Amino acid sequence: MSELLLDPEQQLELAVHLYTEGLFGIEEDPEKYARLKSERMSPHYFDARPGISDVETRDLIIGNMVDLAQQRAIDVSKNENIQFDEIYDHFAGTPEAMTSYAAMIADQTEMSLLQPRVDLFKTTGNKTPILGRFNQGDRVAEFDDVVTDGASKISTIKALGEAGLTVVDYFVVLDREEGGAPQVLSETGVEITPALGVASMVKILQAEELISATQFDNVKQYIEEFGDPHAKAELGIVA
Repeated sequence: MSELLLDPEQQLELAVHLYTEGLFGIEEDPEKYARLKSERMSPHYFDARPGISDVETRDLIIGNMVDLAQQRAIDVSKNENIQFDEIYDHFAGTPEAMTSYAAMIADQTEMSLLQPRVDLFKTTGNKTPILGRFNQGDRVAEFDDVVTDGASKISTIKALGEAGLTVVDYFVVLDREEGGAPQVLSETGVEITPALGVASMVKILQAEELISATQFDNVKQYIEEFGDPHAKAELGIVA
């Protein structure tokens, strides 16, 4: 993973809020670890969906994702005054985690919104996999809550491509740093840009004395086994 684009104060505020609101958590007891789709048992978890009920959480996630996309646009274009509609035709939220957030991100930036269906390969009724109006070749910035192994991101990028859309950027709140982002880039050419990486997040929570030594060590042990090189380096894990 490349260096995070949000400034340290934004990372701190976001990490602390996600943890204190229970959207990001770390188990101390291995018996309570979460089973991922990959069948890995993880001490840490993240789910942005409950946050839609809280105004402060919505505002924080939306504001940070807008800032993240703006910083990415500046970095790529080398133009401090770049406007979103100069590089993207639409914003879209991966269902269902970012469905509500993406709509508010689009409203805040006055961008066109597309909504991929949960079933992108629907074969009955209205078979259109993307809700909204678009033209062939339109450029999309996609938003999601988390990237793990990258499989769902690759599937979404390919499905939008089959519908005639080009995903040019993919923004996530959290990268679990398990190789998903490099896999997406390798298979699709699309770069995943996260607001936070799990390694930097647990370091922040440790520094703020919000998690125990056991919680920190549980994540570190998981990263040692499954994490990518960036996460291991961040936590001082020697290969």
